[in-house]
Formats: sequence, C-alpha cells, structure tokens
Amino acid sequence: MNKDTVTKSREPYLSIRGQKRLLFYAQILEELSDYYSEEKTISSGKDRKRIWQENLSNEQSKIMEGQLRSLSHLLENMADESIEPVEGYEKYIKKLMRKLTENDLIVEDIRVSRQNYARIKMEICCMAKEGDYFSTNELAEFVSSIIHKPLVPDVDNPAYIHHKKECIVLREELYYQYYVGKAQAVKEGEQVSGDYFIYSDYADGRSLLALADGMGSGEVAGEDAAFTLELLDKLLEAGMTLKDATCQVNDILCMRCRKLRTVSVDCMLLDLYSGEATIRKSGAAPLFVIRRDKVERKVIEALPLGIIPGSFGESARFYVSDQDQIVLVSDGILEALGDESGEKLTEALAKMHDSEPKSLAAKILTMATMASSGRIADDMTVIVVNICERG
Repeated sequence: MNKDTVTKSREPYLSIRGQKRLLFYAQILEELSDYYSEEKTISSGKDRKRIWQENLSNEQSKIMEGQLRSLSHLLENMADESIEPVEGYEKYIKKLMRKLTENDLIVEDIRVSRQNYARIKMEICCMAKEGDYFSTNELAEFVSSIIHKPLVPDVDNPAYIHHKKECIVLREELYYQYYVGKAQAVKEGEQVSGDYFIYSDYADGRSLLALADGMGSGEVAGEDAAFTLELLDKLLEAGMTLKDATCQVNDILCMRCRKLRTVSVDCMLLDLYSGEATIRKSGAAPLFVIRRDKVERKVIEALPLGIIPGSFGESARFYVSDQDQIVLVSDGILEALGDESGEKLTEALAKMHDSEPKSLAAKILTMATMASSGRIADDMTVIVVNICERG
C-alpha cells in the first residue's frame, strides 16, 4: 500500500448518539444471551420422554444463546465502524466544492474513503437550491471527470437531489461483472425441484451466488433450500461475514423442526472489485472453475446445514480473471454421472468450449441425463457463471 494514499487516523462512521444506541441494543442482546446460557438440570429417573424434552430444551437454549451473542457482536462492530480517510484528495474536494456551488448545488460536506484500502468511496452531503434539482447520475459523471476515476452512484441513492439534504454515496466502478446461465431438471414424479439458486448484489461490490439442495425432493425440500438461501442473503446484506452468516443459518435450521431436515449449500461470495472469491460448502458437490481451457475442481468435505449446532461448513479462497467460467452443480448431476463423476465432469468441461453460460449449462445437464439413460432419479441443477471485465 502506498503510505501517501491512506491517512493513519480513522474517523467514526456514526454520530456519538448513533454509536450509543447501537451499543445499548447490543447490551440488551448480550443480557438476553446470558439468560439462555444457564443450563437447566436434567431430571433423574426413567421418564425417557421427559429427559428427551429437557435435553432438547437445553440444546435449543444453547443455539439461542449463540444467535443472540452473534447479533450483539454485529451491533458492536457496526457501532465501532470507522472511515479511513484518503490523503491526496484535498485538492479535488476543494475543486468539487467550488464547481458544484457554481452549478447551484449546496454542498455541506464531502468525505473520501477506501474500502479495504482499495475501492474509493465518496459521500457528498448536499442539496439543491429551492425550486431546483440535480440528477444523481449527472453528479457521478461530473465528480468522475474531476477526480479522474469512474464513480457510480449506489442503487439506494435518490434519482434526483431536491431542496432537502441528501447524503449521496458514489463508489469507484467495479472491475468485473458476471452473467448467469441455468439448466434444471426435476426428479421424476415431482412437480417442484428441491434445489434452489440465488444471486444477489450488495452495495459494497460483493455478490452472493449460491445453490442449495434440500433433503429429499419435492416441495418441502425446495422450501427448505429457499428459506436457507434467502436468510443467508439477508444476513450478508446486514453486514455479517460469510462464516458467521452460515453459522447463524445452520443453528436456525437445527431449531426449526424436530425432524432432521438438512440442506446442502454451495455458496460463493465474489468481490467484483478485487476479483476475490470466497467459497463455502456444507455438504455440497464440487465447484468447477474453467480458465483458459483448464478446469480446476474445488472440493471441500463438510456436513450439510441443519445437523449439528455450531457446524457451518468449510471455506476456500481464489481469484477470478476475465473470461473465467464457474460451474455449480447439485448432487443429482454427479449421481447421474456415476463412479468417478468429479473426474468425468472435469474432463468434459475442458472439451466443451462454450462461452455462453446458458448453453454450457444445458450441455452439462444433457450429458448427465444421457449418462443415466434419460432417467431423472434426483433433482438436477447446473449454474454457470461467466466472469468478465467491464469496459
């Protein structure tokens, strides 16, 4: 890191009042978790049903304790969040203040920071003169021309700035974008797939791409898979790490019903600025990365979610490049390919040479269906993600 680009001091992101409120809520959650941490005595005797119920109650109390403590820590981290100001932008800020004022925009403050010491983030607190307005997109283009970096507005910014103070967030344009192709076959005799796929983009430049496979097949399995990924998505958007969010989802699944209903999850959190991909697997099939006609197989052995409280799978990291293709498949694909299915699919992907994600996904599904003589013994889902540079 260039020592001239980042200052040593950090500024609180929230006001003192906002920090105190978050810490107050965190303290309440911590106190509630203490209540659940008290392990209740198990009855002695031969009443098996009562002993089982008390054991179950203790197990659920431990899960609830962990949930509350995790949420408490999340609020504490949010309260402690700070801004890393960037040196060298003072001249740009002064020029922006002057130029925007000349264009009838009232600017109260401009802050420039970096995300992970890399991506520029600019916050402009401003308002238009009474009876006037200013386009947020035009503001982003204007600022980009001044600081000589392409900036884009956050999706939750207002489209126009009127006579009301707004804090407009502009971020440095991402280096990468992705396209998704999907192919799916439902198990014979079922109307609904037990597999579920989701992709979601976050304001900080990360994207979640995840495939879940509910235990069994049909509507119930599909509901479990959808519940798992939608909850994971909400927790990540709230600011949790992938590891903590997966742990939270796992514990909730363990509490959700008395019968064992597990979910296999294959998820990838992709930073579209740096190209870093974090994959986390819980009982899921291998993930395949196609790069210049070479295929890398990412295998992580871990239990599905919903079996053991505190179990949350394993993770690995790698970096994507322009023109990479990432392939996620559900267990049904590998089961259809039979013995040595991972090796078979690796070899086949190296020969398919199809840059269109939907077409490649269809080819993989056709290959699996033909290998099983046209029978669909389990839900089969293929997701292909194409990575490319912007511009």
